[in-house]
Amino acid sequence: MLKSQQNIKIGVITIHNGTVVELERTLNSIDEQSNKPDLNLVIIKKVNNFDFKSYKKKYRKFIIGKDKSLWNAMNIGIQNTEKFNIIFLNSGDKFFSIKSIKHIRNQLKKNYNCSLVFKTILKYRNTLFYPKKKYFEKDNYSPHPSFVRNSSNELKIEFFDEKNKINADGIWMKKLRKKKFKKINKIISVYYLGGQSSNPSLVSILQLLKFDINGGIKEFLKFLLYQLLPKEMYYKFLYSLKFETKFEK
Repeated sequence: MLKSQQNIKIGVITIHNGTVVELERTLNSIDEQSNKPDLNLVIIKKVNNFDFKSYKKKYRKFIIGKDKSLWNAMNIGIQNTEKFNIIFLNSGDKFFSIKSIKHIRNQLKKNYNCSLVFKTILKYRNTLFYPKKKYFEKDNYSPHPSFVRNSSNELKIEFFDEKNKINADGIWMKKLRKKKFKKINKIISVYYLGGQSSNPSLVSILQLLKFDINGGIKEFLKFLLYQLLPKEMYYKFLYSLKFETKFEK
């Protein structure tokens, strides 16, 4: 077995700028894993009434009040995990099962020089959105809760464009996809809809127009629908072509 296959170090980066409930959901999901990460780096802008002692683990490190923005926080995460294979599981999101990290580790052993793209489920209340096969096979499918950056797959470490306030994660993953990467047909994470990053706004419209006129127009249409429709109906309409809709029992 190659040396690169023997020592698979996995780092889970968690960015928090929301509620305590969201942070607890994510950290509980990590702590429940049958195969623990080598590092869980939690970067917090500000938090109140959070019981740090309950979530103290030998693999967990907190960085509090150091970041200037979301993308700056992600860059801080990357800077502190250069030797790790990393996945972003931000506050509010969770792993799909207690074996998610085990699946990641096993696939990294098989594809030791590739970054990996797994599947992510979107969730709003009791509605689940499962990516259709055709959508998963498209090159642009790589939501960050299912994208694993392989530490051996880079000549230099890629960082987020902190000036890009909307889709810097998309650009980051696009750069990494130009190197070796492989798609794994397995659900690894759950992304919770309803947060600031998943909802269109006047700010997101203006930012997208700077980078992509067509993207800005689409964001404007999404914004109109978001104002007119109930949230659950909005998400069902938005993802109907790319996702299968299921309901939690």
